[in-house]
Amino acid sequence: MRSVRDPSRFEESLSLRFNDKALLLEALTHSSYAAENPPFRSNERMEFLGDSVLEFIITEAIYAENPAMNEGEMAKFRSTIVSSTSLAKAARSIDLGEHLLLGKGAENSGLKDSDSILENAFEALIAALYLDLGLAKTKDFVLELFKSSLNANYEALQSLDFKTELQEFAMKHFKELPNYRLVEESGPFHDLDFIVEVSLAKEVTAHGKGKSKKGAEQEAAKSALDKLKTKGI
Repeated sequence: MRSVRDPSRFEESLSLRFNDKALLLEALTHSSYAAENPPFRSNERMEFLGDSVLEFIITEAIYAENPAMNEGEMAKFRSTIVSSTSLAKAARSIDLGEHLLLGKGAENSGLKDSDSILENAFEALIAALYLDLGLAKTKDFVLELFKSSLNANYEALQSLDFKTELQEFAMKHFKELPNYRLVEESGPFHDLDFIVEVSLAKEVTAHGKGKSKKGAEQEAAKSALDKLKTKGI
């Protein structure tokens, strides 16, 4: 059995070699494991950095490869590629869940296959790559992994991002942005449900439910758009 201090099996599966193995280990460490095994650090800080690095790489690629797209179209395209579902899918494609370090309760509950946990760990992995190997190699890794998404038909992806659609609608008709608020978070740790409320210029309030906050926001935006269309705005 591999040592939890040696994530080399995962490193080899990625065909990468980290200079600082501690960065990779931190990226694979869920908060439930860190809480049970001090002084291990969870991947939450790395997740924050990785989110920004990933968004930059995808944004740059879309900008370079789609000169005819305007700002709104690029934002919508990017949102479909870096959505929670898309990041969880990318994590599964490299078997990231099998290498996560989880607390005993989380491990027994099947948390390693949770979309939200996989999404967060994937972003942490991107941060580890960036910090250890630099931007160029991180870009190579990300662009290869998301190649099919970036090459997909834009029109097919366009309809999937309701948050961007609502934002564009709001700015056009009301000159202000929608306001999202987390209303409720419920369920066991490994299977949380989120309910989000979105309000817009006192014209509409709608709710959405999902397995992640991003997913709930998308559902809330879709519901708001449906209500606005019903009102004929």
